[in-house]
Amino acid sequence: MLSDRSYMRDSYGRTTTSALTWMLCGMAAGFFLQTVFERALNSTHFETFVGLTVEGLKSGGLWTLITYPLLHANVIHWLANVIAIYFLGKELAPLLGDRRLAWLCVAASIAGGLLWLLVHLGRADTLMGATSITCGLLTLFACLHPNRSISFLLLFLPVTVKPKYLAWTVIGFSAIGLMASEIPGDRFNTHIA
Repeated sequence: MLSDRSYMRDSYGRTTTSALTWMLCGMAAGFFLQTVFERALNSTHFETFVGLTVEGLKSGGLWTLITYPLLHANVIHWLANVIAIYFLGKELAPLLGDRRLAWLCVAASIAGGLLWLLVHLGRADTLMGATSITCGLLTLFACLHPNRSISFLLLFLPVTVKPKYLAWTVIGFSAIGLMASEIPGDRFNTHIA
């Protein structure tokens, strides 16, 4: 009988896939599709449809405020964001829960996109990358655990740092990049975030 099997009973506890897993799978699928369109089909249609641009937003592409993190400039950019989001999300998910973690990532994506748009009004640039989500998760982690030591490899050397210093360093580098490259404009038309 089917009811003899535990997985066929109504009381069988099914586990759901976490928001973090869905997000990382979405980033992997987005980067895969971007690569297929660019390399195999020699087309930028996917990047144009998903990437955040001022013109795309003016023509009604509001979804690009939350889809641009699916695109990345290269494998290293994608891998760095995936690793950072995985480890930060794994620490924050038990504290926030899946729903709040997902909304935090959406809010970080929208906030990063809107700030980028303020600087790039009137330019034909495209924003791609999940760095806004990474920075949002890092900032929240640094606020919740400012003095907790974290260790990671930097250029194959082990580094131990407190999250508050890491967050301030990331904010500092972002501010320098904003002042030196983004506001005056540079020669590239695709911006990595």
